[in-house]
Amino acid sequence: MQVRIVGAHQAETSQLRFTTLLIDERLAIDAGSLASGLSLAEQLAVENVLLTHQHWDHVKDLGAFGYNLFGAGQAVTVCCTDEVREVVSRQLFSSGFWMDFFTGPLVGRPVFLHRKVAPGGVLAVGEYRVLPITVPHTVPTLGYQVTDAAGRRVLYSGDNGPGCGAYWAVAEPHVLITECTMPTAMTEDAAAHGHLSPATLEEALAAFLRQRGYLPRVVVVHLNPFHEDQIRAELGDVARRLGCVIDVGREGMALTV
Repeated sequence: MQVRIVGAHQAETSQLRFTTLLIDERLAIDAGSLASGLSLAEQLAVENVLLTHQHWDHVKDLGAFGYNLFGAGQAVTVCCTDEVREVVSRQLFSSGFWMDFFTGPLVGRPVFLHRKVAPGGVLAVGEYRVLPITVPHTVPTLGYQVTDAAGRRVLYSGDNGPGCGAYWAVAEPHVLITECTMPTAMTEDAAAHGHLSPATLEEALAAFLRQRGYLPRVVVVHLNPFHEDQIRAELGDVARRLGCVIDVGREGMALTV
C-alpha cells in the first residue's frame, strides 16, 4: 500500500496544505487539499473519498474537487456520516454560494454519491476493507483503518484529543497516521480544541501499547506551523522514551505500508 500525504498542516500557504491523504492514488481521506494539492489528472483518478468530520480544514476542497469532476463528467463515492453530509451541504454547498454536489448540479446526476458510514462495521470501499473508529474531538469524528488486499493496514485518526489511545486499540495498524497540533506547553489549549500535544500523544501511544502489546510506525500530521520546530523536538524525545518510530509528515511525503 502506498500512502501520499497531500496536506500535513493546520494551515494553508503556498507551501503548506490542509490535511488530505491519498492511498494508491485512488482512495482519498479528507479533503483539505484534495484539489489544491493534486493535478487535474490526479483528481480524476480518485474513486472514493473518506471524510473524518466536517471541520473546514478537512473539507475545504470539496467544492473545487466536485466542480472539476463535474467538468469531466465523473462521479465519486463520498463516505461519511449523515451529519457530515448535512453540514457540508448546508454550509459549503448552500444555495446562492455554490453547487451541492451531493444532489447535482444536474437533477438526478449527483457528482458525489453519498455512502453513509457509522462506527463498528467493516466497509468494502473499492478494493479496500475500511474500519471506521470513533475518536474524541469537538465534533463527532471517525478515524479509518484501511486494509488492502495484501493485508497491510494503515490507521488515520483524523483530529483527536486526549484519551484517543484506547480508541485506536480497536484497530491493529502497521502504520498510524495521527495528529499533533500544539507543543506540550499548550497541552491544555490543545485539549480544549480536541487536539494532541506531544505529551498527550505519548499518553495515547502508551495506552495503545498496553492494550495491543506493540507500537506501529507513527506519522504525525496537522501540525501548527507556528510551533512546528518545538513540536518536532518534543516528538523526538517521545520516540526515544517509547522506543518507537515517530516521523513528522510533510506535503508530498510518500509512505509504503
